[in-house]
Amino acid sequence: MMHFGIETVEDKNWFYTMELPDQSWTDSHIDVCFYYLRKKSKYDPNRSYKFSTVYYNFMNIISSLHDVYSADAENLMAGGHVTHVNEYINEFCMHAAMPWHTMKDIYIPVNIKKKHHWVLAILSFSERCILLYDSYKSSGHYLGVLDVIEKLAAIIPLCLEHCDFYVKKGMHVENHPRYKDKDSSDMFDVLFQENLPQQQSRSLKQELNAHSDVEAPLRPPRKSRITSVTEVFDHIDVCFYYLRKKSKYGPHSSYKNEPNKSYKYSTVDCNFMNVIRSLNDVYYMDAQNLKDGGQEHHLMEYINWFRMHAAVPWHTVEDIFILINIKEKHHWVLAVLSFSERCIFLYDSYESSDHYAAILADIEKIAKIISLCLQACNFYVKKGINHQSHPRYKDKESSDIFDVLFQDDLPQQPNGSLDCGVFMVMYAECLSYGHKVIASEFDPNALRTRYAALLWDYGIREQKQMPLVMSKHP
Repeated sequence: MMHFGIETVEDKNWFYTMELPDQSWTDSHIDVCFYYLRKKSKYDPNRSYKFSTVYYNFMNIISSLHDVYSADAENLMAGGHVTHVNEYINEFCMHAAMPWHTMKDIYIPVNIKKKHHWVLAILSFSERCILLYDSYKSSGHYLGVLDVIEKLAAIIPLCLEHCDFYVKKGMHVENHPRYKDKDSSDMFDVLFQENLPQQQSRSLKQELNAHSDVEAPLRPPRKSRITSVTEVFDHIDVCFYYLRKKSKYGPHSSYKNEPNKSYKYSTVDCNFMNVIRSLNDVYYMDAQNLKDGGQEHHLMEYINWFRMHAAVPWHTVEDIFILINIKEKHHWVLAVLSFSERCIFLYDSYESSDHYAAILADIEKIAKIISLCLQACNFYVKKGINHQSHPRYKDKESSDIFDVLFQDDLPQQPNGSLDCGVFMVMYAECLSYGHKVIASEFDPNALRTRYAALLWDYGIREQKQMPLVMSKHP
């Protein structure tokens, strides 16, 4: 998901790295540029544009669907994962988007990860093909690009058919010259465009630096106190990935085949709350609307552990640690979803008179949506929870919201500090060991140093053992 606003503008390094020569643009840079094009297409009163664009993450979804389901239409529909692509097609997923059936072309930024290279794919509905624009040509380059683009060419026709795209587009495939000799599930053609301006070939030194595993990157210029939202989310996600992996596999040094049974929790990522907010705002807490719209599949992916690395199904654990960014307060809190207590425990490192209401408003969205989605995916059956006899459930309807309990006597961050993320991760780590969070002073600076060293060491070890880990742990 693209985040572009005051945080990005105040992060001068974001723009500095964009203008540096021989500096690859990040997915954030690409997303913002395509957002600009998309918004121009939608709102420019002086031109009638006929295109829209997607986020960089669109191709991650395409690759995931292709790899998991081997481009099989029945599996795609049965798993419900086609909903992700349908959100883009129906304009639910992005700012300033338009439904695809109102457009002639869709511009798709594609990162060829093996090549560290960007290409532009234009999905043309009138020609039933993908026009490929590539700024670099070499003898070993073509096949690597084609391998990625063909995933798009295979998945797109399945999703277009599933969401009645051609009916909305008013396209009669039986007599359309580009469609009449094709089955609806046939891949789109891929046409490489010729005679394009080409980037300069990189020097041997640049190639070595781009692929080196040992050479440290140049230190970026000193940044302002304001950090980009994406960077902060990365820090938090990595910390919670570490906790989740510890829970699933036990101590890092052992990498045992069996999960460490003493851990009874899992975690989610930062995007989880975006899904919750979206469902809450659009569907107004109505279970039937959630099912009809297919949007509950987003949460079911988390619940059934399809969404993240090192995750486990929720019905196999007792608690879920949920990291929440209260956007209007620029503040992090920890919510612990307890199945045995049918409640959400809230851990907040900052208390003030005008703080409580904003926190509660976000937490209640989880409390409402979670109960609907757990019911929809047969969670309680898998968990072995009997609603009629369980003391926390027998007096509740399955759709009743979870209780929210604010935890007291917690270590608090200094007023005006930016340490909420550090405190939240520390709360989670204490709870992961089964310890209560004791009302003693935390040293935020020491904790920052500790986590940086801990995760650096962990990352180096994981990199060295990656072949072994990947073979044993999905």
